[in-house]
Amino acid sequence: MFDDYKYVQLHQEYLELQSRVTKFSSTQQELIKTRDILDQELVRYKRLNEFFSKAIRIGDIEVLLRLTCEAVIDVFELQISYISFHKVNSDDDEKELVFCEGVGLPEKKLVHNDLEKLESVNIYSGVFKQFDEDEIELYIDDPYLSFVLLSKRFTFNGEFTLLIGAAVDGVHKESYDVAVPTKISLFSIFLQQVEAIINNLLTLTKNKEQLLLIKQSEVELQKLSLIATSTNNAVIITDAFGRIEWINEAFTILSGYKIEEVKGKKPKDFLQINDKRTEKAREMLSLSLSKKEFIEVNIINRSKNGTEYTITLQITPVFDKNGELINFIALQKDITEELRQRNELEKMNFRLNEITKGSKVGIWEFNPEKNEEIWNEVLYELYEVDPLSDLNLHKVWRDSLHPDDTKSVLEGIQRLIKGEQKENISEYRVIVGPEKKLKHVRTIAFYEVYNEFENRILGSTTEITETKNHERQLMLNNTELKKINSELDQFVYSVSHDLRAPLLSVKGLLTLIHIPEGDVESTQYMELIYKSIDRLDDTVKEILEYSRNARKEIELTDFDLHKLVSDVFSDLRHLSNNNVSFETHPDGPFIINHDKKRIEKVLYNLIGNGLKYRKVGVSDSFVHVKMEDLEDYFTIEVVDNGEGIATEDQEKVFDMFYRASVSSSGTGLGLYLCKELINKMKGEIRLNSRKGFGTQIKVTLPKSYSNE
Repeated sequence: MFDDYKYVQLHQEYLELQSRVTKFSSTQQELIKTRDILDQELVRYKRLNEFFSKAIRIGDIEVLLRLTCEAVIDVFELQISYISFHKVNSDDDEKELVFCEGVGLPEKKLVHNDLEKLESVNIYSGVFKQFDEDEIELYIDDPYLSFVLLSKRFTFNGEFTLLIGAAVDGVHKESYDVAVPTKISLFSIFLQQVEAIINNLLTLTKNKEQLLLIKQSEVELQKLSLIATSTNNAVIITDAFGRIEWINEAFTILSGYKIEEVKGKKPKDFLQINDKRTEKAREMLSLSLSKKEFIEVNIINRSKNGTEYTITLQITPVFDKNGELINFIALQKDITEELRQRNELEKMNFRLNEITKGSKVGIWEFNPEKNEEIWNEVLYELYEVDPLSDLNLHKVWRDSLHPDDTKSVLEGIQRLIKGEQKENISEYRVIVGPEKKLKHVRTIAFYEVYNEFENRILGSTTEITETKNHERQLMLNNTELKKINSELDQFVYSVSHDLRAPLLSVKGLLTLIHIPEGDVESTQYMELIYKSIDRLDDTVKEILEYSRNARKEIELTDFDLHKLVSDVFSDLRHLSNNNVSFETHPDGPFIINHDKKRIEKVLYNLIGNGLKYRKVGVSDSFVHVKMEDLEDYFTIEVVDNGEGIATEDQEKVFDMFYRASVSSSGTGLGLYLCKELINKMKGEIRLNSRKGFGTQIKVTLPKSYSNE
């Protein structure tokens, strides 16, 4: 009785430890999954920032468009990118720039045709439209593409149009993940920034050309007015006192005022917003004009209809040959949309910062030339450094490295600086804070060409101390499990050699006891002793079977299942005094390839239960076994018309030591062992029973089996 209790206690501890291992493994996988998602998002944002960093420094529209086409594939990880840049009201093919990456020359025309048809649908609610396969087929007969992200057709100053698309064709649609929400939302921001960059480039190019003409020309209002008329930026020419003499058409479009409404007035009197928002800019303007100096400032104006808009205002004083001030030329560029887009980008950066804070991801930037670093808030917290302290952050990081990890970490940074690696991923230990806390961190670092004079290393750092602790705990748990398994093996050995052998000896000795004839009471006691010994021996054998099943691998062999069923029934027939009808279907050979010994043990339990728990005093008791060969598996169904099992007991009959009937001296391990045997063979067992009417048990086993 003590050994039984010890085994149950050990087994319960073993199950609890297994549950902990499963929980630890699940937690680790969730952490890895979260880390991978954040790493992917970080890479995408890095690529996007790299593109913007390069794009804003490009002065050639064709080079910029080609870079944009490449960035669509690089950032959004889709198969095809497409850009069409077209001069309005021009039939000259040379005025149209078309770029298409990701497909061969024959397919580019198909991509072009599909995207032009989708763009003509004109159902945009924002700056782009997402077309899935069903929607594409709605608008195009026999389409080449199966997924499309397509911008609206952007227009620049009424002179040029731009169309940007990202797509996947029907052949490769399963190879690309097109349903990533962050990727889709980021496409909108990407398009808005590209629009702003191209608009700035076109405007800057035109302004440079105009300013060059102004510098080369003589100070003649007539010539200046001709030049100013051709620009899309608002131009105002005033006299030396700031009174308007001339405006161009762009000024009228922007402000709503015509020349006859403003001539002789000062712009500040009817254009500029006069509140705290513009107080500093107005002071700067007043000072520069009084000194007759050039000034550039951002300021808020109000149009004739009351709409506020922000401009970049450049005012240049014009002097005659004698150095006398004769005019001011003011150039106004509307930057309202640019500011809006910049605010959107700042919001995106804020969201990214909040995400990194919430997920405890430290973002840093290192300048190797100056040995200077920039950290986000997470890193200050990780390294326990006051953000207001005037410390060299790179030195703080380097001094925190664990002595055993310092060499490998610094060598990884040097490989990035030398260009031997584009990316470095490392895990190492740091010692931080006044209490010298030991922490584990994981760092991903990228090398970036910042400009023609400087290079930078960008990276993210996350603390993985908890993960490492989990790993150590898992190792300890594994060690503990191995110890428990060893103890269980020792217990099984004890059961086999030290417990069962004495039982059999006791049983043998009982046969030597002579009971006088007529001693009914002693005979009854002896029968009870025999039954108790047999029951205990059956329990020991069931435990041994359970232990063997857990440790022994599947042994596949070809055998006749019908013959095995018949042999099992023949061995167990004595349990029913030959009063139970037995049938098999099909009644003939049923060859399978599986673990014969395990299936035999299952049959002994299921058929044996049908015989043991038959109805007493009933002449038509039966046990039927039906075998069925299906495509990938086969089934064994054992049906009887015995006692049946109450509904409330049916969920418990597969539990260890549970007995649903008191009419037999079973161990309570039979069905539990059956379930364990079937689980080992990757099968299923189902029970359907009704109290007083019988039981149906169906076993399903796969035809193919792998030990992996």
